Amino acid sequence: MQYAVGRVHAFARTLARRRLPVVLLRGTTAAGREASILCAGKTLFYLPERFFCGTPERELLGEVPVFRLEGVLRRLESEADLTVISTDRYSSRLFFRDTCMSIPLWVGGVLEVPADTAALVRGSHSVAEDMRVVRREGLITEVSSSPADFDTFYAGYYVPFTERRHGEMASVSKRYWLERLFRTGGILWVLRNRERIAGVQFGKSGRELHLWAIGTAGGAPEPVKAGAFAALYYHSVELARKAGCVRVDFGGSRPSLTDGLLRFKRKWGVALRDNPRNHYELLMRVNRWNRNVTALLSTTPLIYREGGGFAGLAAIDSDQPATQADTDRLRHFLWSDGLRCLSILSASGWEAGIKAPPRVSLLDCAPAGRPARLAGSRPAQPRREFGANWL
Repeated sequence: MQYAVGRVHAFARTLARRRLPVVLLRGTTAAGREASILCAGKTLFYLPERFFCGTPERELLGEVPVFRLEGVLRRLESEADLTVISTDRYSSRLFFRDTCMSIPLWVGGVLEVPADTAALVRGSHSVAEDMRVVRREGLITEVSSSPADFDTFYAGYYVPFTERRHGEMASVSKRYWLERLFRTGGILWVLRNRERIAGVQFGKSGRELHLWAIGTAGGAPEPVKAGAFAALYYHSVELARKAGCVRVDFGGSRPSLTDGLLRFKRKWGVALRDNPRNHYELLMRVNRWNRNVTALLSTTPLIYREGGGFAGLAAIDSDQPATQADTDRLRHFLWSDGLRCLSILSASGWEAGIKAPPRVSLLDCAPAGRPARLAGSRPAQPRREFGANWL
């Protein structure tokens, strides 16, 4: 009992000492409009990178204890279109429950292993085209469990590829962590003309095969275009099937339904799921529902936590009312297995008589500038109304 009380006191002291920088970012969007974000925390690259065109001006407003942050941000929210907070998941639930949209830094992806791996290829025209490229390039695979190969992969493939692909937003896993996981599996290499051009580190946990890290030689993008990742995905599924695994964990993607890596996984049948390695997350609140916000959601439709699962929020940013064809096309383009529902906001309203596709809510900007559910549009299952506190 004393130990538990001591842990609680230590946690409370840590929170009391923890202060987050509060920054106001001002800049222009791709459409040339003036825009602003009120930010708190340090890991804030993702949303500002997609909101602004170029580097925004940065004004440090001060540093605030995390337990006072919500009140401070509420007083300042009239200064910005959006409020974005980067914090750990414990503080998120303790101080910001139901006041912000909770966006994971990464979303996981999992595939149920089919009895016949070739069925994945037959079931998708896009995957079949990718595998045609694999055959044309003469790509083959091999598996290695040599510690020396781990060193080569980590320094020469994984790290440079991750840093080149994500730039400042790169999240490189620690070497000691991947080295420990290496003992449960190995490296699946892709070879062209006997040269290793790409690889993925895998490991087995129970009846699940995990893909822990992926990369190309020197971080070069050319092997991806040559079908290396398609070869890695196909043979990872084959590897899992032969090992008696029932699922393949394909690792994390950025929390947007238009993220390129997420869409590549989607066509292979990978479904969204929570990533247990998410110790931090982004919290977002819309202060002004305007064209800056709909422009962001049209290019970067977000995945957020909803009722123990995931939901999507997208927008149609147009000067004309959205049509049925617009709505159906966007639902088809964005829908991913693992979503509970998808909400679509139209900047200029909807044509008369429009019907919501399955598991989609259609939203309109009310006169006050806040989203309202379109008449006749219903969510797929019970959830809080879209006019919740974080909106």
